[in-house]
Amino acid sequence: MTMQSLAALALSSLLVIVLVETNTANAHDRSQELRSGISGRITDPNGTGVPDGRITIISRSSPTWVYCKTNADGTYAVDLEPDTYDVTVVSPGFKKATRESVKTVRNSRTHLDLILNIAPAGSPGRIVNPARAFADWIESKSAHYTVFYQAGYEKDAEFARKWMDSAERLMKVKYGVTLDHYRTSVYLYPAPADEIDVNQSGYNFCCWMTESGIRTDTIALLTISAAAWRANLKSSLGLPKSDEDYHAKVLMSEYIAVGYDEVQKSRGEYGWLYYSAPNWFVHGLREYDAIFHTTDYNRASTTKRLYEWAKRNSDKFSCCAPQLKIDDDNNGGAAFMSFLAEQFGESIHARILRNPAPTFDLALATETKPYSLVELFELFREWLNHKLFDINGNFKRRSVLRA
Repeated sequence: MTMQSLAALALSSLLVIVLVETNTANAHDRSQELRSGISGRITDPNGTGVPDGRITIISRSSPTWVYCKTNADGTYAVDLEPDTYDVTVVSPGFKKATRESVKTVRNSRTHLDLILNIAPAGSPGRIVNPARAFADWIESKSAHYTVFYQAGYEKDAEFARKWMDSAERLMKVKYGVTLDHYRTSVYLYPAPADEIDVNQSGYNFCCWMTESGIRTDTIALLTISAAAWRANLKSSLGLPKSDEDYHAKVLMSEYIAVGYDEVQKSRGEYGWLYYSAPNWFVHGLREYDAIFHTTDYNRASTTKRLYEWAKRNSDKFSCCAPQLKIDDDNNGGAAFMSFLAEQFGESIHARILRNPAPTFDLALATETKPYSLVELFELFREWLNHKLFDINGNFKRRSVLRA
């Protein structure tokens, strides 16, 4: 998949993922020994150190990600090359803290302390520990995931396993990957808790890497038979939230993203990162796969509703100053993913993920040649304006690509 025309550029974009384990006893000594980087202490509002806080440090000039944990007293120390970084810290029970544009210089240690504010249950931005949301979890294990559920919700666990397995098949068939190095915990909430409710029905608390190289993530879901779903609730596309079609879509959307990460790992160490892409791609691709690769109803009726939504909301798509802009990440992004699939073949999603270009924009441009971004957007508008359906409501595939 590597293109010769991008080889030289890709070589300059080495992806570095480092797991740093610090030790309380020698953190001070290490901070003195390391010649450049970032060190500091993470505390709560009372000044108490936050142990095992997860820190992600991302370079602004190259796709370099560094992961580390705080020590028992909240201290940390990371060795870094001189650069500008964005630092994010998360810990269960607290709001996420971020500091952008932290500069490091050679032969100097940048000191960065951050305070994590305690987040009340249900507040935006709260990082939770799903395992503590309810007591007495029952486990249902598979090779790559474990479903945690409450007594009396056995059918919900079966439903979750069905669509988790379906997502893994899609990862293998469409994206050519398996999850041999991943372990996912799925918690089926029997009632709203923390930020999981009828509005935010699923959330993926992704990800962490163990010392043995296994990457873990946790998905929390308001389970399908929860009493909260008995109200007459509908999604933004008019899908009843009490139906299996909606919950199959949510499960697929939350789990399939793990496969996207594995696609990029399989291409080697070079190239752009999935979460560095615009949100309309990050969320839109998940929504596309969740609509087109779950139930028959979603493939037909929900698909039609998606196109109708896109036509009614054409003002949410704009280009190119200088990039493509889609204001609705889920529906708008999914509509554009559908356009790409129909015009360039559905494999274009995997091709973009595997492309070794240093940025998403360059990867998209490479996989949609010979069209410029302006031309591509014009094709999208033409495709959307002439979208056709047969008498059964199924869409008719129609290419608008020009010779």
